[in-house]
Amino acid sequence: MIDIVGIHKIQSIRSALMAIGENALRRWITIVTLPALASTKPSELVTLSLVRARFCEQLAELCGAACSDKAFLIGIFSLLEALIDEPLESALRSLDLCPEVTNPLLGLSSENDALGGLYKLIICYEMGQWDEVCELATRLKIPQAAVGAAYLESTAWAAEAMTARGA
Repeated sequence: MIDIVGIHKIQSIRSALMAIGENALRRWITIVTLPALASTKPSELVTLSLVRARFCEQLAELCGAACSDKAFLIGIFSLLEALIDEPLESALRSLDLCPEVTNPLLGLSSENDALGGLYKLIICYEMGQWDEVCELATRLKIPQAAVGAAYLESTAWAAEAMTARGA
């Protein structure tokens, strides 16, 4: 049984869905299970996956895309290959994710694909490719200052998530 502050006690999957919604439940399950998948890996890989997930989600919200849940999944699974030592394509196939999530991760997005652009943006930001970051942010209609702020919030969020799970 799970006690969520301000909400009645969750006693089943059905009551969890009713209380917090399907997307929030999927997100919570992903955050809880990801460290178990990578139990033999450095915790930094899990932390970076969480940073990427939150960063991509926030950027999706900033550009007005109605796909922040898919953006979160792109970020969380962006390091799947390193976490489970399996080629990314086969790992993603086994998860049966939608093409909107898998295409950016596999480099198959079109130039106009917002999720593909968001994924490129988070990777360029991590690599310090500032000209590309500025270009992508402009194309996605995200204020450049908001990109840095979103990254800082994402790192704090990931650190809090890791602390909450005892890492």
